[in-house]
Amino acid sequence: MSDTFSSKPVERKPRSILDRLDDSERRPTHLKALFYGAPGTGKTYLIGTAPNVLLLDVDGGATTVRESPNVTIYRIKEWADLNDALYTLMFEDHGFEAVAIDTITTLQEVVNRETGLLQVLESNGDPRRAYAKSATMLRHKLVQFAQLPMHVIFTAHMRFNDGPDDVVDPEEGKFLMVPDVQPSVQRVAFALPDVIGRTFLKDMGNGEFKHAIAFGPDGRAVGKERNFGLPKEATGLTIPYLIKQVTEEPKKKKEAA
Repeated sequence: MSDTFSSKPVERKPRSILDRLDDSERRPTHLKALFYGAPGTGKTYLIGTAPNVLLLDVDGGATTVRESPNVTIYRIKEWADLNDALYTLMFEDHGFEAVAIDTITTLQEVVNRETGLLQVLESNGDPRRAYAKSATMLRHKLVQFAQLPMHVIFTAHMRFNDGPDDVVDPEEGKFLMVPDVQPSVQRVAFALPDVIGRTFLKDMGNGEFKHAIAFGPDGRAVGKERNFGLPKEATGLTIPYLIKQVTEEPKKKKEAA
């Protein structure tokens, strides 16, 4: 299946937006999140806490949530599999509350095969056109998923940038720890979510480690939490907790507590 079902601009005369402006405080209606970290730091486990979630398993490592009753796993082996999943979520009465792509790092390898990039590299050809096509296709697909009227979760592996720590410059967008995808894909992956969390294993002492998430600005890693009152870092967080923090007004959350 091709990308022909994607929406196209509608040619019409521009209209005034003045009667559609709303000055009241608005919160997102759904969680849009990116979680990245080293393998084994709890990314897939976190997805398993989401309500009625369709897990698009690109890595083939969803064994930790395979028995979860709220998780439906669909294996992504080819680019067409991802298109089919998006078509279903856009046009079918599917009933899912959330969708997760695990991971966009491995999905990049899938799209590289689709564009013939690997063959170009093996033949020592010029890979620039294939690289550009791969990045464009993946960016476009991430935007389409992020616009779905449901909770959307992206995960990515973490890459340590080359060079010493002193090359880190947050104002220039230079971080030591970043999602392991092409730079142009990174920029879109950073912009789309309301929440970006870095997963890691927190040393609790006595040889005990727990899955943890770090949010917000960090001098060495990318983070975002859009002033939703999320902690700087925490263990034991779940997707329902994050949904509540992001979608509910502070007053309602206080009354519910």
